[in-house]
Amino acid sequence: MTDSQQDLGGKTREDAWRLVTENVQNEGLRKHMLCVEIAMRAYAEHYGGDPDYWGTLGLVHDWDWEIHPTAEGHPTEGARMLRETGWPEDFVRSILSHATYTDVPRSEIQDRALFACDELCGLIVATALVKPGKSLAEVDARSVSWVASPSTR
Repeated sequence: MTDSQQDLGGKTREDAWRLVTENVQNEGLRKHMLCVEIAMRAYAEHYGGDPDYWGTLGLVHDWDWEIHPTAEGHPTEGARMLRETGWPEDFVRSILSHATYTDVPRSEIQDRALFACDELCGLIVATALVKPGKSLAEVDARSVSWVASPSTR
């Protein structure tokens, strides 16, 4: 998908943030979504995507988790709600693709990036939580690679 095709259909990051603040009360989940947004923006720049589109995708991907905290509801019901409020179909399909149990293929590069960034951000935060101070400042590349690759121990 080229940058010209990555259109939020008039939606903005501010619309996405409103979805988050109105529907996500858990501060940890909000931080996760912001982390995925930042990672997606970086990957968009690396792969020639639209950082606003990819970042907004990262920000919105788990917006409905507290409303639908099961595989039956998340992200399927959230996707339905996004469609009803005018979010573009390609954007919604990408969100559906981040959950392995939806059987929506990761056919676009931003789909694969979203899946990877979601997992990577979770790994980085989990790594921080096992550090003495439970701080991201304590996480370095060696910490994450050690956790991710037992063969390098």
